[in-house]
Amino acid sequence: MSSVLKAYVYDVKPNNLFAKPFKEILKDLSSMLDDVGGNGNIRILDTYKGKETSIWFDSFDYEKDFSRDEILQDSVCFLLAKDMDFSIIEDKEKEELGSYTGNSKIRPKIPSHCIYLPSQDILIVENNTNAATISTIKRGITNALRGYKGDLLFSPKLKENIIEILYLFLEKIESIDLCDLKLHKYLSNPEDSDGNLLSIITNPNSQFKATLQIKQNDSTIKSKVVDYFREILEGKVEQELSNIKIKYKNEKNEKETANLYDNLVFLNIEKEHYYDDISGLEENERIGYSKSIYKALIEEFISKAL
Repeated sequence: MSSVLKAYVYDVKPNNLFAKPFKEILKDLSSMLDDVGGNGNIRILDTYKGKETSIWFDSFDYEKDFSRDEILQDSVCFLLAKDMDFSIIEDKEKEELGSYTGNSKIRPKIPSHCIYLPSQDILIVENNTNAATISTIKRGITNALRGYKGDLLFSPKLKENIIEILYLFLEKIESIDLCDLKLHKYLSNPEDSDGNLLSIITNPNSQFKATLQIKQNDSTIKSKVVDYFREILEGKVEQELSNIKIKYKNEKNEKETANLYDNLVFLNIEKEHYYDDISGLEENERIGYSKSIYKALIEEFISKAL
């Protein structure tokens, strides 16, 4: 079987002088969440909107195995497992539909593999539909460790060569979408006999998406958009737009849309990954499967970061 692995990449930075390294926080979290009482609540990181997310510290639990692996030995790998939302199930033997009434101690989970690279202060979080996210991690740490008060900042990692990428698109741009354009800032007290439309346009709570159709030979406006975007990245101007999207023709002359913040600005990972059927994995087989995910994400990050 194969699927496309997707992951978000975050810079991990201290928010104050007394902040612990993230690796130490994870070790504290591992000790704190160990099931001392024996009541079956093994390492529950977070409970949110009725869904539990458990955390499995694979690098700590299988320390010898991970330390021998050249790719994994300098990383901290952990798995987030969030309750799967079952609203209805099919019983093929009874030929009927009904609700899930399985063993409360056995829960279907959505996995999200995470890797922290201490040498680069990078956190990689696998992106699966309805899976745990960076918000789950931050909320879980805050709730579990009382002394922790947002000591670390998790920021989406920017691509190093974003401006070069934008200029590569320059000549192929056909239109540009400016999302949540605040027109009221650029219209000075217009007066109108009717006034209803203008009052809507100039209302600070009104949000607009403006589509600029660009003539193919008009490189001036294209360059201005890239320059504006560069000024945002360099902090020279305020980031007013929630997003910028460009429509262009690729090398096959096919129309495509690039979401600048997701596709071009932030460093995300996508990699095709081959694996066996995981539906019946035992724990020793599960760790082998997870190791293959961790390694694939690290290798893809290294190839993109270089």
